[in-house]
Amino acid sequence: MKDLSDIKRREEEAKRTESILLATLEASQDALITIDITGRVQEFNEAASILFGHSREQALGEILEDLIFADIERKAFKAGLEVFRKTGSGPVIRKSIELMSIRADGSHFPVEMRMIPVQLGDEVLLTAFLHDVSERMQHETQLKQAKEQAELGSKAKSRFLATMSHEIRSPLNAVLGGVELILDSKLSKDQRIFAHTAKEAGTALLSTINDSLDFSKIEAGQMLLENMAFSPAKMVAQVMQILAPKANEKGVNLATFINRNVPELVKGDAQRLRQVIHNLVDNAIKFSSGGCVSVEMWIPDSQHQEVELHCTVTDEGIGVSLSSQEKLFKEFSQVHDQHNTNYKGTGLGLAICSELITMMGGKIELSSRLGHGSCFRFNVRLQIETKDRNNLQHIPAHARVLLVHQDKTFSHLVRKQYSQYGVTTVNVCKVKDIFKIDQVRGRFNLILIDDTCLSELDMKLSAQLKRDFLYDDGLIAALMSGLRPEMSGLLADIGLEQVINKPLSRDMMLGLLSGENSRESKEVEEEILLPELTSKNKRLLLAEDSPSNRVIAGAMLSKSGFEVEYAHNGREAVMMSAQNSYGLILMDMRMPEMDGVEATKQILLHQPETIILAMTANVQKEDVESCLAAGMKDFVPKPVNKVELNKAINKWLPVMQVVDIKNKPPHIQDQNHHKSCEGAVQELSLSNEPTIDDIMNVNNDSLDRGGSSLSFERIFDWCG
Repeated sequence: MKDLSDIKRREEEAKRTESILLATLEASQDALITIDITGRVQEFNEAASILFGHSREQALGEILEDLIFADIERKAFKAGLEVFRKTGSGPVIRKSIELMSIRADGSHFPVEMRMIPVQLGDEVLLTAFLHDVSERMQHETQLKQAKEQAELGSKAKSRFLATMSHEIRSPLNAVLGGVELILDSKLSKDQRIFAHTAKEAGTALLSTINDSLDFSKIEAGQMLLENMAFSPAKMVAQVMQILAPKANEKGVNLATFINRNVPELVKGDAQRLRQVIHNLVDNAIKFSSGGCVSVEMWIPDSQHQEVELHCTVTDEGIGVSLSSQEKLFKEFSQVHDQHNTNYKGTGLGLAICSELITMMGGKIELSSRLGHGSCFRFNVRLQIETKDRNNLQHIPAHARVLLVHQDKTFSHLVRKQYSQYGVTTVNVCKVKDIFKIDQVRGRFNLILIDDTCLSELDMKLSAQLKRDFLYDDGLIAALMSGLRPEMSGLLADIGLEQVINKPLSRDMMLGLLSGENSRESKEVEEEILLPELTSKNKRLLLAEDSPSNRVIAGAMLSKSGFEVEYAHNGREAVMMSAQNSYGLILMDMRMPEMDGVEATKQILLHQPETIILAMTANVQKEDVESCLAAGMKDFVPKPVNKVELNKAINKWLPVMQVVDIKNKPPHIQDQNHHKSCEGAVQELSLSNEPTIDDIMNVNNDSLDRGGSSLSFERIFDWCG
């Protein structure tokens, strides 16, 4: 006899399990439909009835693909079910796919479906989990459209800014270049003031354009960092040197301290780090009316692969209120009353600095009190350059420096810098204090006297300093804020022969003790050297469609001794390069008929040895890459100045030997005549001689004869 109690218990457990499953089936938010191997509906829950509009009774026994699918989806489901019957797998088995479904009223809507096979004894069933994804797909479509619109808007804004940058830079090139040429001529005091004012205004406009472009790149996610080796100490020195004239005008001292643990070379984006430091120092000078602006740089811990470079920029200016500090690093924010026009700016500089520092793995902070100055602190992550240069300075043992300077911050940083190399520094505020203070005892290797203290010095005191306080091989020098023509005679009258230009860098300070102080001045001199011009290399082709830019660039080049010929567009440049031999070609990018990139490709296709430099107002990264990819050797951005233009040409022009600018050929030196430029142009227009317009607008007949061979020398022989 069988024990019926076990059978009864199993039946009850099965019923209980079935009840739980049915309850789960009905309570599910998803539509659950169970079918057999032929595709007929075996179970249809309440959610399925609501979703598809069929009652459970209507659905049971129906073929599923005929009930809820139509057209392509019906055929695909039927084919997939056939694959499952043969192989036990299929495209929807345990996978989620999206399909278009149909309701009882004939309306179509998207569903997401996932099918799970269930083995019940010898029978195999399939349970489909379905839910409506109409809202989700609509939301995704809206997000996609919004993203596409945002990207289109961003691209349109970038194109607009790039176009506006070009359209502003191009005439600004003529404005700033023209002002530079004016300043290079003989002017009265008032004329020079007016010209300097125009140059400052043009430079401010250029800075605004650059800030707008940088902010646009950051906002669009198009700002990419470079990775190259550079010297942090030299970078700080260069920034301070560039901003020194501005600081001198406001009576602001500039000082630096570069900790000895800062590597000579690191790897990172030198241009962007320079931009940050330049912006912070520039702001510090702008909001100061005296005192000292200082830059300090150090590394807190020694690291092997990376370094965390820390930097502070401190000033003694107007300070920043607490309310302004909260929004200071946001775009278009100002640290002052917006109605106060003493401190102008776009309000983008600090926002750009903050974004750049974040991109370089750091952060920026500010501590300030209104009326007591500000201190910006930031850090960036850089890689250590394995080929680090080791510039050891041979400083005398127990070296001593006497500094005569009234600014406490400047004196403190000089003393702090020298102390890292075992040098003792004594500071006094006045020359006469040297003879009164007990600390000033013994002899010194170096005596530095600031130009603000020179009025106390005379020939007798200078002789006494050299006799009583200076070693025989020591150096006494004046710290000067720029050189003035009358200064050499004035210094000779007080017995000083050596002059050191401020601001002082670390290398300059150490070089003064080691006897290598002439190295930096030599580097500066090399930048103004010109190649010896021969018949082979002094003939240049300038491809430029703007008449004003042809005038300015041609004048700069002619004053440097080059013979310049002009092409109005890329097509003319191709023709002229085929007919003539040039030392190099300066090529604008955006020109009518044929642009500079295509012209470069055409020229290099037939004359691959030709040297072509881009000189254009298109300054986006993709523009630079496009020029270099076409075969151009270098990129000179507009607005250009004479020094930068000559530097780029000197780098690539075939050179036989180098001569100093001071020993220029006579035809370059003797260009200052009595007639003004205006008078010369009037004379040209009244006579049969070619005018500037004639030179700038060469016709095809002249091109057929070899192009426009008339250079600016004839005009500037009159203009001076």
